[in-house]
Amino acid sequence: MKRFYYVADWGNERYLFVNNIMASVAAFWHNGFHNNKMTFAESMKRLFIDSGGYSMFSKYSDFPYTVEEYIGFVNQLRDKWPVTEVATMDYPCEPHVNREKYETNIARIDATIQNALECIDFDNSIPWVPVIQGYKLDEYKYCWQQYQDYGVSANLWAVGSVCIRKVTGGIRHIMTRIKRITKQNLHAFGLALPAIRHPDVFFSIFSSDSAAWNFMKMNVQSKIESIARYERELNQIFKGFDNQKRLEEFYDS
Repeated sequence: MKRFYYVADWGNERYLFVNNIMASVAAFWHNGFHNNKMTFAESMKRLFIDSGGYSMFSKYSDFPYTVEEYIGFVNQLRDKWPVTEVATMDYPCEPHVNREKYETNIARIDATIQNALECIDFDNSIPWVPVIQGYKLDEYKYCWQQYQDYGVSANLWAVGSVCIRKVTGGIRHIMTRIKRITKQNLHAFGLALPAIRHPDVFFSIFSSDSAAWNFMKMNVQSKIESIARYERELNQIFKGFDNQKRLEEFYDS
């Protein structure tokens, strides 16, 4: 892993004195997009925009905005902040997710791919991060093959529906296999610290984020202390792997 993004939510974004930040467009949505809902610290150098699928499907059966509206808002954010990565609009495949519109994971994967194609076709100047969706390995393989059949390429790919999944529950198996299959730089949404600590996972991904960490209900001082604690733990993880083998050597050992 080379990079980590701290996820901004209401009330913590101004205390994120870090270089890499992720923000879901769900945080800017209230019956429409509003780009004045957050104020980031000047230390921010990279802003990764997420399409808000997981958050939105806790309230709606589908995105309450179109691909065109999403892209329009992304470009507003690009004019205001250093947006360096933007996830395509994906349909999460966790078992508990709202399935009123797309019931099966294959249907959700197909819809994810179509959204990605529309995003890229509509504005290819945006630094898109296509999302590989699924829940079981065969589903992720199916999604990847569809992208390949359509000729989609990117500098970074995101892997969805892995947030807070346990190492013992399959995240180690999923991430190492996806890395081997794709041979691409991968961003794993919302990995918990125990997963990041595992060398198989750490060396399989390019980046992850703090979506699994909930600061929403904390007061300001607690948020500051929690962010600092997580940053210390992450620094220890990075330092611990400084002298580890490269990914290819690790797999061959």
